[in-house]
Amino acid sequence: MSISSALSSRLNSYPEDASTRLKKVFFALFGDRIGASVFLAVVLFGLMFVRQGFFINDNWTIANTLVGVADGHLWIDEVRYGVADSPGVFLVDGDLYGRNFGHVFFALPFLWALEGVSQVADPRVAFAALWSLLLLGLVLLQGTIFNYETEFSVVGSGLALLIFAGNLAVATPLDPKWFPLIALELSTVVASAFVAVLLYRLLARIHSRRVGVFAGLTTILATGFGFWSSIPKRHAVVTCLLFATIYCLYRSREAGDTRKMRQFRALAYVWVGLVTWVNAMEGLVIFITLLAVDIPTAPSNDLRTAIITVIAFSVSLVPFFLTNYLVIGSPIEPPHLWPAYDGGTVSSGQSGRSNSNSGGGASSKLLILTNLFGRGITVMFEQPLRLVGTFLRSGSVAQPFIDKGNAEVELAMVETAPILGVFVAFPALLFVKVKNGFTIPDRKSPVFAVDVFVFIFAILFFLVYIPKLPLHAQIGARYLIPLYALGLYGIARLSIIREVFEKQSRMVYWTTASGVLIGGQSLLIYLIISDTTGTDLLQTHAWIGLGVATLVGGWALLSVTKRRSSRLGAVCIGLAVAAGTTFILLTNLSHLASVGDFVIPIARWLALRFLIA
Repeated sequence: MSISSALSSRLNSYPEDASTRLKKVFFALFGDRIGASVFLAVVLFGLMFVRQGFFINDNWTIANTLVGVADGHLWIDEVRYGVADSPGVFLVDGDLYGRNFGHVFFALPFLWALEGVSQVADPRVAFAALWSLLLLGLVLLQGTIFNYETEFSVVGSGLALLIFAGNLAVATPLDPKWFPLIALELSTVVASAFVAVLLYRLLARIHSRRVGVFAGLTTILATGFGFWSSIPKRHAVVTCLLFATIYCLYRSREAGDTRKMRQFRALAYVWVGLVTWVNAMEGLVIFITLLAVDIPTAPSNDLRTAIITVIAFSVSLVPFFLTNYLVIGSPIEPPHLWPAYDGGTVSSGQSGRSNSNSGGGASSKLLILTNLFGRGITVMFEQPLRLVGTFLRSGSVAQPFIDKGNAEVELAMVETAPILGVFVAFPALLFVKVKNGFTIPDRKSPVFAVDVFVFIFAILFFLVYIPKLPLHAQIGARYLIPLYALGLYGIARLSIIREVFEKQSRMVYWTTASGVLIGGQSLLIYLIISDTTGTDLLQTHAWIGLGVATLVGGWALLSVTKRRSSRLGAVCIGLAVAAGTTFILLTNLSHLASVGDFVIPIARWLALRFLIA
């Protein structure tokens, strides 16, 4: 009997109610076996880069905040990492506080799990076992999908055991002091995996599973998003909740009965409330967008639906309100408006320097956001080079806007995600569509609602952050991480992309694999032989990214005409994905490996041998 058959038999041996509940949870989280495969693939990828070290000093704040929360309080009583006056630390009544509490509490179960496992096993060995088990699970799922259960079970078991043995051979002790940081990293990896799953599930409903898998995996494995997916910043968590909102918005229009429509519509607002707990400003942007799209496109705006939605949204805001009230005494004053701590001795009852944006109620916060939108529009016209430095080209173009650090390493979005070059053809595709007879879509269509939401949110989110960009320690414009996922959604909606996956999906995958395995190794050898170091390492990736983006953009423009080639498109798309994946692999395992020791033993072993500083 194969392993997958044994697992299936074991599941069926459970009481019917337990088995049914497990299946419901499985389908609620992943949608189907392909969704679970996407999740496992992204988690396996992200786990390779989890490390015991800090990439930027912002991470000190949230890690120290988690240490405090794990001890049972909101304030920071132990500065375990870095310094007390790291970015984002606030001083209220003599106590230090961090921010992004929604992310901190999301990471708390991961910390408890780490502490629990460490009581019975060596943590690094446990990570090695986890990685092998997840790999085995992924292979078994592929066996059930392709109807080769026995063969995949044998291969998967052998591969998992081989990798586990390799990990054991090079494993070293893991200091428990790093558990809070690792827990935060695990939380961002899982959040990133659910971004891929939600993108897959959304596009599988709109178009096809092939397109959904492409968009979901490419977002994390081949764009700047993947670079940040294991770094404990809020961006992955916010993007996960954003796509949960988008998915529920779609389902609320697609639902066949009123009850499901109300459930999904209310749930869409619940995710917004949780985003607010992570970052109030970004939560407000999502809320404004959802409100602007939801009401005009809803099948019904009856009183009962409105009451259910308001109650659900209000309940989701309770953690945000309660946290603010316990710290500052005002439920509606978010962390970024608290008194900032700028160093020095902390005394009882003391508060930090006042924030120029603080004060007022909800209306003043909305006014601040409105001012940010206006400032973003002004910057677009007065400083257009900011857009170039953020989206297209790093280096000398971006240098005037970066107050510290070297602009050569702060790569633009297209440089880290060449697949975005497809958008070069978007205006031409839109022109052709209008020329051939554009019909106004039904405003109650679920696809129309999602498209409008994505467009409005992308514009508003861009306007909020463009005055700050480009900036130091950005590498792919980290503030705009959600735009990578939204960009892949937009790319997957283009007919020229869908046509490639209908006709030449295998060519895309083979080109990607060849590009990573052959091209990636060739690039590494070149960098070693040429003794390339420092900023030149990242600039090499930047030029490769721009070159491949030009290639895929040229194909997309050619596809607007009748001389389109799906085979050429498959090669171009595959090369773009390969370039993005190679960037993530080499920057983590080679160029920036000195940032910290990897928790997966084999990843650590590889990094020590391929380190190029």
